[in-house]
Amino acid sequence: QVQAGEIVVKRGGSEEVIAIGEGFAEITSDHVAILTDNAANSADIDEAAAEEAKAKAEQRLEEGGDVSEEDAKALNQAILYSQAQIKAKRRKRV
Repeated sequence: QVQAGEIVVKRGGSEEVIAIGEGFAEITSDHVAILTDNAANSADIDEAAAEEAKAKAEQRLEEGGDVSEEDAKALNQAILYSQAQIKAKRRKRV
């Protein structure tokens, strides 16, 4: 199992930074496959939208109330994926 975060894909002399959500990885001797519901190349990430999504999910969790355990898990995953997007976008700028 893989956690939300950023991965770096190197091909030849180029490098791509990709934000991924929670998922699974399959590793063989000659390749790695990552299966996830969410993935975005850093070039395609809207940092402001990721910040907004993170803030909304955090606010919903803080409000609590009628948040089910399943919804809380989904909100936490949304926060982690948003953080991964922000990190990937900022890393690409460096």
